[in-house]
Amino acid sequence: MFGLISTKDLYLLKLQLIKQYIFKNNKLEAFELSTNPRYVLAKRTNSISYKDVFNKTTYDSFECMIGQETIVEARHVVKDKKYITSNEAKKLIKKYNK
Repeated sequence: MFGLISTKDLYLLKLQLIKQYIFKNNKLEAFELSTNPRYVLAKRTNSISYKDVFNKTTYDSFECMIGQETIVEARHVVKDKKYITSNEAKKLIKKYNK
């Protein structure tokens, strides 16, 4: 259907930039993340990857490089509809990216 986005496997991803690694006893313990997250709507493509519904960028939940965005959270946001319009999707993203 033209102009509609299926809500099947549709997730709201919270992305944050990795600023630096935090090591303890020469082992990676954590990441320091940016304080300004960014939200996108993406389709789950497999157990670790998602593809942005608008720009087709692929996000991998194992991406952990300094200077790159990583997925901090992935959650379903539309559970009561089979499809949403592109405009509804854009409004949803805008709501979270205040």
